[in-house]
Order: sequence, then C-alpha cells, then structure tokens
Amino acid sequence: MDRGFNLITAGSIVAIIGLFGAIAATYVPQLATNRLDQRGILWFFSAMTAIGYFGLLVDSGWRLVFWVALSLFGQAATFPLSLILVVLRSKSATETQSLSTMMQAIGYLIAATGPLLMGVLFHLTGEWVLGLAMMLGIVGLQAIAAAGAGRPGGVSG
Repeated sequence: MDRGFNLITAGSIVAIIGLFGAIAATYVPQLATNRLDQRGILWFFSAMTAIGYFGLLVDSGWRLVFWVALSLFGQAATFPLSLILVVLRSKSATETQSLSTMMQAIGYLIAATGPLLMGVLFHLTGEWVLGLAMMLGIVGLQAIAAAGAGRPGGVSG
C-alpha cells in the first residue's frame, strides 16, 4: 500500500501469488527428494527470494508485483525444503526428533520476531528500506546454512 496500491489491490495480488506459492510448496520437495545434494535447489530459491527483495528495494510501480511474486515464490519453496531436509538428513527416529526440534525452535523464533522487527523498523524510519535490508541479510544466512544442510550425507556424517 505504501507504494501506490490500494488495500484491495495489494491484498488481491498477495493472495493470487500465494496460490502459486502453494504449488511451489507442493512440488518443490519432490524435486529435492530425487537428489542426493540439495544445495543447488536451496541456493536457487534463496537467490529468487533475495532478488525479489532487492527489486522491492530499488523499483516501483506495477513491476513491484513481479518482485513480490519472486520473493514469495522463493519463500514458499524454501520453507517445505527445510522441513524435508530433516527427514533426508536423519538416520533414525531419535535423530529426526532432535534435528526437527532444534530446527523448528530456531526457525519459528526467527519467523515470529521478523514481522515485529519489520514493523518497528518501519515505525522508526517511515520506510521499508531497513526492513528489506534485514530480510536480505536473513536470506544470505539462509544461503550459507544451505551449504551445510543441503550437502549429501546425514547429520552425523
């Protein structure tokens, strides 16, 4: 809304893009399970998300729809990938439970504080630049984590 879209248009755009994201969330994990090494697919969708955020930082007008679509599609793909990696990297039920607990605790903590921090940054500055820069940093950390999480092999070796 901040960039010239009214509430109904902005909400409709996000809803429609969300439907495409649901398709990504359904099919991308199947792509990952057919590979021994998931780093490439993780980096691809991390890059897609980062490019979308960068576009939101520097562009305006109706092209923002494309940048929102790119970032949301990347997010919609990487979230289920993170969940399937727990199963792919674990060799036992106990290992799956431990890895899942750790990953979800950290992941949901980041997910829960992100929107609050975005809101605080917007409130303090009156613009989305710092919040989007923060998101780019988080995606960068995600890509670094993908180097270890997506490599062939299990958690213990």
